[in-house]
Amino acid sequence: MTPRRLASAAVLAAGLGLLFALAACGPKTESAAPEPSAEPAADVTYTVLASELDNPDNNPVYVCPMQEHREQVSLDPEARCSLCSMKLVPLEEAKKAWAESEK
Repeated sequence: MTPRRLASAAVLAAGLGLLFALAACGPKTESAAPEPSAEPAADVTYTVLASELDNPDNNPVYVCPMQEHREQVSLDPEARCSLCSMKLVPLEEAKKAWAESEK
C-alpha cells in the first residue's frame, strides 16, 4: 500500500471512529407517554365513543387530550383513554388546547 493510500485509510478510520463516538454520546430521549399494557387494569375506567355516551343529566364530560382521540370520552374524571391510556381532561379545557394548536 502506498503512503498516500495508507494516510487516506487512516483519516477515514479516524473519521468513522469519531462519528460512532459522537453518536453514542448523543442525548438519550425517552417517550413521555407510558407504554399501554396488554391487559387493561381492573380498577380503571376507560372511555367510550362520544356517540355511545349516555349523559341525560348533562354531567361534565372528560375527553382524551390527544386531538386524534377526541371521540374517546367519559363522565369519570379518573378515566383513561381506551386508545392511549392517557388521563382525561375536561372537554372545555381540551377544546381550548386544540384551538391553540391549530393557530
